[in-house]
Amino acid sequence: YLMFENKESLFRQLANHRQHEAIDEAAAVLAEAAPLADRITRAILAYERIYYEPVAGSPHGAEFMDLNQGAALKDMIEGRYRLIGHLAAAIEAARSRHELTMPGDGMPAHDFAELLMLSVNGMKKAASSIEDFRQKIREVSGIFMASITPPTPR
Repeated sequence: YLMFENKESLFRQLANHRQHEAIDEAAAVLAEAAPLADRITRAILAYERIYYEPVAGSPHGAEFMDLNQGAALKDMIEGRYRLIGHLAAAIEAARSRHELTMPGDGMPAHDFAELLMLSVNGMKKAASSIEDFRQKIREVSGIFMASITPPTPR
């Protein structure tokens, strides 16, 4: 507490640090040479492992999450959109290489990534454990990625 104004300031700085670390790790996974579906799933798992899981597993996790709804909320949202941007860029790069097609009338990659992350976020309270949460990420990511079908041959 000597270095921070209050508990909220401490949490905000810690959350920002963890989120930057998580986004960097997710971006590194997305840059690997592997199938897109695998990279997307592993990037989300890496992000959540670094950013969310330590808080969820903490004895003070609920208190930190309450603070997260206050002062740090804007930072959290900005970080989440940075992650979505990385996911969307990976999807768009695959689309430009004709490795996939987006559902519907060419749904924008950003909208697809945002919908995927909203689904992941919604599973946090439904998961009974960290491993259950990870499994739910794998499942929902698999469903989303299966909806991106390879283009039909010409």
